[in-house]
Amino acid sequence: MNNVLKNLKVLINYVIQDQINSSNLPTPLRQILPSNYLYQIENYSELEPIITSESVIIGQIIVDLFTNIDTKDGALKWLEEFQQKSKTTMRLTRTYPVKGNKVIFREMRHCIHSHLVRQKNKNRDIKNPYSLRNRNTKCNATLNLRLKNNNLLEINLRFTHNHLPNSAASLSF
Repeated sequence: MNNVLKNLKVLINYVIQDQINSSNLPTPLRQILPSNYLYQIENYSELEPIITSESVIIGQIIVDLFTNIDTKDGALKWLEEFQQKSKTTMRLTRTYPVKGNKVIFREMRHCIHSHLVRQKNKNRDIKNPYSLRNRNTKCNATLNLRLKNNNLLEINLRFTHNHLPNSAASLSF
């Protein structure tokens, strides 16, 4: 676990076992999750928010949930809607081969401002590494998607950005 996340205090932590529609989600989730889906929350934590150098408060959320999606295409459509609504870009970290008939689709994704982007482009020169538009802010936000043959998409979301997701600098990439 990242040192930054170890030091954050959990402010709200609860579990909802029933399926709920998007209008009944906790407010922070309602702001980032696509509507028109049923969600079943397994674990939800609101962490202590981060305050940027510009004095902007950024909420921190960790959630494990399921939604009513039963195909790989449906999962990719949900991902696209999530990125549009949350104003984030979650790049592909890793895919997993389909083995047997239990898991149909599985992907691990990271924020575009993660250090992983820099690791993948090692030889690429940076014109100004100290620029405010630097893509590598060492953001820890991740998204794991797993679709099993039980017709539910499992979503593990760590919405723990260390930058403002919808700022002009973040959206310019």
